[in-house]
Amino acid sequence: MPPYKEKINSNYLRDKLKIPSKDKIFIYQGMIQKGRGIFNFIDVIQELDNIRFILIGENNIPDELNKYINSKNLKDKIHILEPVPYTSLYEITTSADIGIALFEPISISYKLALPNKLFEYILASLPILATNLPSIKEIVENYNIGLLVNDVYNKNELKEKIKLLLDENVYKELRQNIDKIRNKFTYESQIDLIKENFN
Repeated sequence: MPPYKEKINSNYLRDKLKIPSKDKIFIYQGMIQKGRGIFNFIDVIQELDNIRFILIGENNIPDELNKYINSKNLKDKIHILEPVPYTSLYEITTSADIGIALFEPISISYKLALPNKLFEYILASLPILATNLPSIKEIVENYNIGLLVNDVYNKNELKEKIKLLLDENVYKELRQNIDKIRNKFTYESQIDLIKENFN
């Protein structure tokens, strides 16, 4: 889990990429590879306005991904950033609006995933769009901090969940819920429990 950081207001991505205020910024951070719902998300946002998609992390599929983005004529809506030191990531994450964790259920590991990015999004006060997988569901649903997609391959469902997140009232409620728990899933809040279990 990430170390606790005070809440900040960051415009890093909007300033760096000249993104207008009317556009919502969806961010995916971590290993860029197949099985993470990236191509599914790209398929859907080509039909939606006022969305920018930021990917940041080690890119294992650069040629395939760039070719796919170009084939959809989405170079202006999707930005792939180079990895940064972990200590620099928080400022970038905080400057986005929504975090995505659309793991595809292609293996037992993915089906049971509870990715670090989930807790990094929470610390950055980002509502979350994620796959309805058991461990992810427990966090997102219990605290009402995002929306879950039952079938990550269903473009209509994915589109509807994205549209809901773009609704001002829905977004505001989720953001308020996250602000209440943003320090709950940090290293500092969990270390005593970890020590207790190891002892």
